Amino acid sequence: MSAEVRIGLYVGTGAAITVDLGFIPDYVLVENATDGDANWKWFSGMADASALQQIAAGTKTLIVANGITPDLGSVTSPLGITFGSALSEATKTFRYVAMRNGDY
Repeated sequence: MSAEVRIGLYVGTGAAITVDLGFIPDYVLVENATDGDANWKWFSGMADASALQQIAAGTKTLIVANGITPDLGSVTSPLGITFGSALSEATKTFRYVAMRNGDY
């Protein structure tokens, strides 16, 4: 399999949002594009629903709930990623980059 990258955006609702990518990512970076005040990183090996959060002031925090979870897909939904409510502030626009290295 070859490496894949998806770049996109979503508008927060206050609830979890699942984005279909067609693959399970190894690395995800999300930015609050509306305010530009925070970003989140997740990589394979981290726990589901976790993320490393960095706010504009430079403070880094590991969140362990409502973060980023790989979506293993189903018959009706392809593989992708779920952004938890911590990354879904209502009416805010979020940008993301999701990558898969393609070694599996």
